[in-house]
This record gives sequence, C-alpha cells and structure tokens, in this order.
Amino acid sequence: MVVKEGSSAYDVGRTLEQKGLVKNALAFAVQERMSAYHGKIKAGTYLLSTAYTPTRILAVLSGEDNGEGSNSQ
Repeated sequence: MVVKEGSSAYDVGRTLEQKGLVKNALAFAVQERMSAYHGKIKAGTYLLSTAYTPTRILAVLSGEDNGEGSNSQ
C-alpha cells in the first residue's frame, strides 16, 4: 500500500477500505484522530496484512511498528 505525501487519515482509510484492510474509512479516520498516532501517518510504501488490527495498521503507518510492515521511503 502506498501513502502519498499530504494524505489525510480519511484518504488513507479509503485506500485501506478498498484493499479490504479496514471495514470503514470514516471509522478508521475517527480512530486515528482519537489515538496516540494522530497526525503521525508517514508517506511511504507499506506491506500490510488483513490480519492486522486498525491500531496495528496505525502503528505501522506511523513508523512505530516495524514488525512485518515495511516502509521503504
């Protein structure tokens, strides 16, 4: 998955929803807004799994979980 520079949490959520990684883009955006990851999503290319929770996806996209997610900026 690619996150472009300047993408909003909702933009990212829509892409995640289209790829089947989250159920609802708006819910993802609200969760991002209320989480410790608010405003921390970084542009880059990521490898994500449908097994990841939305919280883990936020951690990966914020660069705080390098587990199996990869950011090749």
